[in-house]
Amino acid sequence: MVPSSPSGEPLSTTFGMADVTVRITTAERQAGEMAGEKAARIKELFREHGVVLIDCPCPIVPIEDLEVMGRQLDLQAALALAHGVLDTGMQRGDGSSTRQRPGISTQVRGIHASGLPRHAAWVKPGVVANPIIEQTVAACLGDGAFANTFGTIANFPGSETQVLHMVRPFLSPSLSAPYGAGSRQDGTWWKTTAAEAAAVGHPWPYRAHAAMVSFGCDDVTHENGASEFWPGSHWDTAPATTHKPRDPAGHVAALVAGAERRRGHSPPIQLTCPKGSFYIRDDRCWHRGVGNRADRPRHLITMGYRSAEVRPDLVIGGTMLRNRSTPEELEKAATESGWDDTFVRFHPDCRDALCAEPSRWGVDRNCGFREDVLIPSIDPRLQLDSRGEVVTEAALPPMPEGLRGVPWVERVYERGRRARV
Repeated sequence: MVPSSPSGEPLSTTFGMADVTVRITTAERQAGEMAGEKAARIKELFREHGVVLIDCPCPIVPIEDLEVMGRQLDLQAALALAHGVLDTGMQRGDGSSTRQRPGISTQVRGIHASGLPRHAAWVKPGVVANPIIEQTVAACLGDGAFANTFGTIANFPGSETQVLHMVRPFLSPSLSAPYGAGSRQDGTWWKTTAAEAAAVGHPWPYRAHAAMVSFGCDDVTHENGASEFWPGSHWDTAPATTHKPRDPAGHVAALVAGAERRRGHSPPIQLTCPKGSFYIRDDRCWHRGVGNRADRPRHLITMGYRSAEVRPDLVIGGTMLRNRSTPEELEKAATESGWDDTFVRFHPDCRDALCAEPSRWGVDRNCGFREDVLIPSIDPRLQLDSRGEVVTEAALPPMPEGLRGVPWVERVYERGRRARV
């Protein structure tokens, strides 16, 4: 029997994560530098397939950091449910959908953007200044690559399937969710024709201008909603001229048609990732979030990077491209976070995590420090308590009846009970 994604899409039986995995040694991890041939292999796989998993016998991303981040994200997820700002489908367990239809939003029940507090307790050098991650980014995006986003995605039990998309889901302002509103998005292709690519000395399709590094706070598995990913789809230039905000139906239709073309020879895989490992993917590659069939949320940390070449065209903090936008659109453009900074904003207490050791691979961490790190696109109750402090487990409101008997929620509430004692 051919395995299927939770979306109902048949998965590849001849291609999988093993085909896009580069395994580094414990010695390389400890030294913070992988062998040159491995970096070259990552670059090759990234160009060919659009995704690479970097694995190691020991954790590349420190397990203790993942535990701290995962605990906070579980708390925020429980708060979101208790405050009623999410409809996850978790209580009904009916999250399901199959192949997408053109023209529908990628904002679906149970898959939501979120964000960690931009404070030192949750911004760790083993994450935001990890030398193996930065060596990987430099290999894939070239000299002068810079950090552009820092976020998280929660996939709740009973979630639905998104439509196929590139970069992040597109949303109109009316569809913004209080747990994590989506930002305005453009067509995701920096250059739209072979002539445009040639003008900047690129092949066609052009070299990657944007990549996302992702990893889970736990193992990312088929069971807990590992994203469906279409390897090599960044070579399909048909969607290059589409524009998501202006013509969402046309954009999705281009991907639907592309999926039909690719289904027979390059079906999708699921992006699984062991805890402590990470993967990097080209933002142009097609993917979608799928149903979480486990009994707890799966939290994915996401860090966006861009190539030096695209910097003048990019509205920092999102994917909005100046060369794809009208002046009116740029005037209204919101960054992914809801801030209008020209850098990725962190609290000053994160300075040591981000600045103590410069990137040995020349990656610009592009960080700026502000006292105000309340993310406008996320419900304030999920970020600050009544005293204006970062929310803790002691701040949980009474548990709604509908959440009683949900093991992961009860664990969060039990930690909150102990914190109040």
